[in-house]
Amino acid sequence: KATVSVLNCTRSTTRFTMMAEKDLRERQKQVMEAEQKVQILKQKLQQAEARARQYNTEGKRAMYTESELKALPEDAKTYKAVGRMFILRPCSEMVDEQAKRQKNCKDEVEKNIELKTGLEKQYVESEAEFTKLYKQLMEELKMMQEQAASQKK
Repeated sequence: KATVSVLNCTRSTTRFTMMAEKDLRERQKQVMEAEQKVQILKQKLQQAEARARQYNTEGKRAMYTESELKALPEDAKTYKAVGRMFILRPCSEMVDEQAKRQKNCKDEVEKNIELKTGLEKQYVESEAEFTKLYKQLMEELKMMQEQAASQKK
């Protein structure tokens, strides 16, 4: 009778261990997915920051160009680079073009800053979720190791 109960105990322990391993694999998959999400959000954040810097620089360049064009007399010949050639344009048209470019850059910088703010919020939430899942996984691993050690004794 003792042998039969030991076998039943061993079978149930084996079944428990198999279920625990399956749960562990699921947990590992969740942790990996959360980590990937954090990495993707981090990349998107960096891209939004880079675009904002790029548009900011372009806007400053347009502002400087506009100020230089305004310093020229109205009848000065100004040329716009188009590919490999230059086209004669009125100075006032060039000034207006630079003002539009400045406004466009300012709008794009604001849009990217808003995007960055939203992404930062998502990043913080995703990182917290990843940390939580990772801690749970480590606790489960520790419990399984302790159970395995106690079963060996």
